[in-house]
Amino acid sequence: MATTKYFLGFDPSLCSSGLTLLDDESNLTVSTTLSVPQVGVERLAFLRAKLHQTLDNYEITFAAIEAPSMNSAVGLLHDLGCWHGQVLLYLYDRGIPCVSVSPTQTKKYVSGSGKSAGKAVILLDVYKYYGVEFRQDDLADSYVIANIAKDYYSAYIEEQDLIDLPKHRKEVLTKMRSSSFVNKNLII
Repeated sequence: MATTKYFLGFDPSLCSSGLTLLDDESNLTVSTTLSVPQVGVERLAFLRAKLHQTLDNYEITFAAIEAPSMNSAVGLLHDLGCWHGQVLLYLYDRGIPCVSVSPTQTKKYVSGSGKSAGKAVILLDVYKYYGVEFRQDDLADSYVIANIAKDYYSAYIEEQDLIDLPKHRKEVLTKMRSSSFVNKNLII
């Protein structure tokens, strides 16, 4: 019996992190936000606990995590980096290989352009191209990122031909392969 593969897409944010888990048939298994009113170390502890609570029951095959936006406020960038590091350590501790996706790559993957067209356009493009409706941009972003994880895994780990992918998605995957952070210690 074949084991189900799960692909994690994660859009870390200090206010509302989007988390999506797709199975190998692209079925939406988990779609949630991790939100917290706390600040500082208490926020990190709460978010880490929620991450474990949400994901520990799944054998995740591959993950993609959106890199912090360099347009974030300096103080918040530090806090966001701490949260991003928590997620990377969670993946590392569980032996889950992962890639990093820039916010521009996330937008280009779904819309064909990396230019910011607004959150409403991303929500519409996710519905238009994937047929899945979201009301929160964090969830839409994490859904796109989970699809990136699944397609990256198919292309570069399983070495499948992704001939059916649109040109702009192939460009994103190729760019990620050549220049993105990849947790090489965990690549199968």
